[in-house]
Amino acid sequence: MLSVDFVKRRKALFLGLLLVILGQWHAYGQSCSCPPITTCGCTIGLTKMTVQFNGLLGLTVDVQDGGGNIYGGLLLLPGSTFTVQSSAGAGNPFVGNQVTIRTTLLVLANINTSCTNQVKIGTTFGNFTVIAGESVGGAPICCLNMESSPPNFTFCPPNIDVAADAGACGTNVTWPSPTVTDNCAVASVIPDHNKGDFFPVGQTVVKYTATDNYGNTANCSFNVRVRDQTAPVFSGCPANFVVPVNPATCNAVVTWTPPTATDNCDGAVTPTSPTAPGVTFGLGPHTITYTAEDDEGNESTCSFTVTVTDATKPVFANCPANISMPANPTTCNAVVSWVPPTASDKCDASPTVTSTSIPGATFGVGVTTVTYEATDDAGNKETCAFTVTVTDATKPVFANCPTNIAVATNPLTCDVVVNWVPPTVTDNCDASPVVTKTNDPGNTFTLGVHTVTYEATDAAGNKETCSFTITVTDATKPAFANCPTNIAVTTNPMTCDAVVNWVPPTVTDNCDASPVVTKTNDPGNTFTLGVHNVTYEATDAAGNKETCSFTVTVTDATKPVFANCPTNIAVTTNPMTCDAVVNWVPPAVTDNCDASPAVTKTNDPGNTFTLGVHTVTYEATDAAGNKETCSFTVTVTDATKPVFANCPTNIAVNTNPTTCDAVVNWIPPTVSDNCDTSPVVTSTSPPGATFGLGATTVTYEATDAAGNKETCSFTVTVTDVTKPVFANCPTNIAVTTNPVTCDAVVNWTLPTVTDNCDASPIITSTANSGDTFTLGVHTVTYEATDVSGNKETCSFTITVTDVTKPVFANCPANISVSTTPVSCDIVVNWTPPTVTDNCDASPVVTSTHTSGTTFTPGVYTVTYEATDASGNKETCSFTVTVTDATKPVFANCPANISVPADPMTCSIAVNWTPPAVSDNCDASPVVTQTNNSGDTFTLGIHTVTYEATDAAGNKETCS
Repeated sequence: MLSVDFVKRRKALFLGLLLVILGQWHAYGQSCSCPPITTCGCTIGLTKMTVQFNGLLGLTVDVQDGGGNIYGGLLLLPGSTFTVQSSAGAGNPFVGNQVTIRTTLLVLANINTSCTNQVKIGTTFGNFTVIAGESVGGAPICCLNMESSPPNFTFCPPNIDVAADAGACGTNVTWPSPTVTDNCAVASVIPDHNKGDFFPVGQTVVKYTATDNYGNTANCSFNVRVRDQTAPVFSGCPANFVVPVNPATCNAVVTWTPPTATDNCDGAVTPTSPTAPGVTFGLGPHTITYTAEDDEGNESTCSFTVTVTDATKPVFANCPANISMPANPTTCNAVVSWVPPTASDKCDASPTVTSTSIPGATFGVGVTTVTYEATDDAGNKETCAFTVTVTDATKPVFANCPTNIAVATNPLTCDVVVNWVPPTVTDNCDASPVVTKTNDPGNTFTLGVHTVTYEATDAAGNKETCSFTITVTDATKPAFANCPTNIAVTTNPMTCDAVVNWVPPTVTDNCDASPVVTKTNDPGNTFTLGVHNVTYEATDAAGNKETCSFTVTVTDATKPVFANCPTNIAVTTNPMTCDAVVNWVPPAVTDNCDASPAVTKTNDPGNTFTLGVHTVTYEATDAAGNKETCSFTVTVTDATKPVFANCPTNIAVNTNPTTCDAVVNWIPPTVSDNCDTSPVVTSTSPPGATFGLGATTVTYEATDAAGNKETCSFTVTVTDVTKPVFANCPTNIAVTTNPVTCDAVVNWTLPTVTDNCDASPIITSTANSGDTFTLGVHTVTYEATDVSGNKETCSFTITVTDVTKPVFANCPANISVSTTPVSCDIVVNWTPPTVTDNCDASPVVTSTHTSGTTFTPGVYTVTYEATDASGNKETCSFTVTVTDATKPVFANCPANISVPADPMTCSIAVNWTPPAVSDNCDASPVVTQTNNSGDTFTLGIHTVTYEATDAAGNKETCS
């Protein structure tokens, strides 16, 4: 009889073992001790397996595979384990793809060790559970229930809002890396954009995906918003320019080429302006401004001035014609009268007119110009001039005019000194007429005929001439220096001729610095084969000639040239004869001097070549004996694969209901080869092999002596085609965001799944009940897969929406400013409002104007609009009022004037240059004055005042 103490100890031992078993069985569920999904699997079949006994009674067992006994022993206690490997040796699959555990008379468990319906850690067979195993190559097998908790992002970067790079439509953006944890281990964290990537203007979603060792994934997302802050750039902004008024209207129609603008993001931008080419301007300066704005509201301006000036002179009417009359014989002068001309100006009613003479004045002998000058208010002047001529028409008289002279040159200087007696001259009215001449006695004359002329001019301008010729002649021939020696050259390899150069001879002549040189050829001329005479001939200005000659001899030393020399040829044998007929296009041969060089060759196109490498050579010889060759190789190889006959067709069978596999038979194919009588044949399976569930490819491979391979393949398919069935698939879900987190936690009842052949189909899902979902529409999909790979899905959508508008803070108050004194505009700055949104860290903000914009006088409404990612909008508006408070500016205000009065009238007309006036905003301020330049003033002090008033009513005076 057992003692109570023994029973207690036996019971405690039993309970301890039971706890160990339960603890180990728990490890077969979701456990971090399972092999990672990236390393576990099954290839070809299992080679090693560890099994645990889960029964309550000790057993004596033996274990066998298809090759015999592989383990035997006594399992005394529950939880005992044993490890077995293939009877074929370590690293080899279990023979027969099955391990059987048995007692002496009873089979306790059959365990499949193939990769079809593969066994996994945690699979129970009777009282035995597989707790470890390896497949071919040492890869561990997978767990029945892999760990399924996804990784957890503990830090996900916040949304990013940055400005684009200057001149670019985006920028490189970086951010802190997210952090992620997992209950087991994180295998990878992969972003769809990298830190430092270039992001374009706009909003881009960056997504990180974390995957743990068991294939569970989690996501982390944030937005990168890039704002464009670069204003458009103007091209072709017109420079300031000046145009004259139309003389008929006192204004001007002004045109110009409008500027263009480009933007770093928007491309071409069309500038706008309140003034278009073809506008009519009055006198004075006018400012034209173009504005270019891009899609982001960035703005730039281009301004220039057009100044309209009066450059039109006054117009004279009835300007007197020239007057000619004889002098009074007694006084040698004349009294001359005429009707004075009148002057008018389109912009000045009373131009000032002055003249150099008045009607009734006395004029002496000769030509006198009378000039009237009219000046308008703009200082433009016009003249009216005519001549008064009082004439004496008697010419002077020459005596003793020399006759023509002929002389010979000095042989050393090619010229001659010539002398003669000058003629004498008298005039009836002028005691000393002015005499000019082209030469003087004793002058030196060069070769040729020279005319010597004397001219006498009296005080009245009457002229007379005396002329004669001097002829100088020469008869000496030119002389050549450095006449070239005979020249020998070879032909150009391409043309059968040669370009020949030499230094031309030089030629001199005692009297001709540049004798005319002719020649039969020039340096750089092309010469054909043979001997050629080259001759130079020099002729001086007097017709004297001299020659210089030499020979040019051209010979050929250029080899023939092959064109299209065949490249090396590689061919395969005729599948029937193990050799090859080879063709090629024979090379063409040319020679610079021989139209038909002689060609020999080692082979002809169409010859038959055996296996191996053969060299084919062509040789060409020209008429001068120059030779050239062209060679290439012909390589013949065997590339014909063996040929299978009677390759089995694909086989489809159903499994044996008892063993879930099938024995399959077929007739093996036969093989032949053109050059090898016995190709080597291998196969992956023999007829009569056992095939598990699925498609197995059976391949025969034949290899000939040249290494050419051919295969014959067919598939053996053992099938189960029934898909799993889902029950209680959730319907679509619609929720609104949490106002604080801009996402929503969503729960649902999980669907259930059954399968006709697989008690535990594998179920995966894209999301879990209780997950947090961001804004948008998310599709949740469950997928069930049975052991045969049959799949079924259950899907529904989760829609998360946001309806809260953005909020503006610090919206600017209305602004009032004045223009600058020089530009009629002002740059206005303000602090832009800030905007926040419950769900969008960077709402898109647009504005009609930006801080720093230049404003002209007027009232402008500035509006900011914020739009969040869900399209909710809010606005902030204020006004900018610009006024002109700058007075016009006078330039060149006249200094005080002090003048004596006319003694006859006790008054005087006073002239001055009117002051110019300009204004920052008004191109033509209104100017009034108390007096005009040219007015007549009486004795005393008079104050002259100019007053300018601009369009804004600002006034300035000049006195």
